[in-house]
Amino acid sequence: MSLECFTSYNKIRNIKVNFPNGTCVNVTHLGTIKLNDNITLHNVLFIPDFNYNLISTSRLIMDSHVHITFINKGCFIQDQLSRRMIGSASLHEGLYTMSDMSSNVSFVNSVSSID
Repeated sequence: MSLECFTSYNKIRNIKVNFPNGTCVNVTHLGTIKLNDNITLHNVLFIPDFNYNLISTSRLIMDSHVHITFINKGCFIQDQLSRRMIGSASLHEGLYTMSDMSSNVSFVNSVSSID
């Protein structure tokens, strides 16, 4: 991901993210990304040394007020009130990859974030 994916961002300093494998990386920016017309993510961390775009499912559910239904080969994202489908993802190598995104964004169960 590049900063061009962000609709707005601010440069930040002295924040690091620790990954389960023990790797520690620097976060350089914090901002907002619009996944599609219905889903906007706030407080997104930009890590220039990381090659993947990941979404925390718990943060997506809490912040965007959506329901996510997982099935064996994919998942569906629905608006909490209308139950209208607003996004989807397919299972690829153990990660759910959003199919309606130009960038490769995957769902994981836990990613460090800033509240």
